[in-house]
Amino acid sequence: MKKMNEKQMFGILSRLLAKIELEALSAHIVIDNGKDNYQLYNQYSIKKDKDKFTMSKFGTHTVATFAMLRNAVIYTALDKQNRIMDAKRIIELDRLQEDSMILIELYEKLAKNAKDIDQKTIYLVKLNEGALKKTRIEEELSTFAIHSNRWQEENFKRARK
Repeated sequence: MKKMNEKQMFGILSRLLAKIELEALSAHIVIDNGKDNYQLYNQYSIKKDKDKFTMSKFGTHTVATFAMLRNAVIYTALDKQNRIMDAKRIIELDRLQEDSMILIELYEKLAKNAKDIDQKTIYLVKLNEGALKKTRIEEELSTFAIHSNRWQEENFKRARK
């Protein structure tokens, strides 16, 4: 059996400690695996599928699809805190946000192509309603985002101690 010198032993121990620390930290951080693939808190995975983001929770059958990556990340933070009703609200808001963006795009095209002034007025009113709805949705999402961000920062600070 070959004896190890002190330098080799130190190298092995430092790699081992780094791995243990990384594993401990991985339960508290978001890891970007590249190509729109993320691992969150060592419990969740978010992957981009075409124009949507699919979130899945390890060890469960929990899968949700989001239009926005930001909403998927907020969902995981709320679910990790066991705030289930708020997490479900994020799924709802994501759907509403996507729908409002589609309607805004549709009414913009219709208003642009409308020849009758009455039709154009109706489309512009609907466009304005859609924009207001989208603004309210984004404001509610922002409150969840601020809370999630604070929780993530506190969680990471505790992990580093």
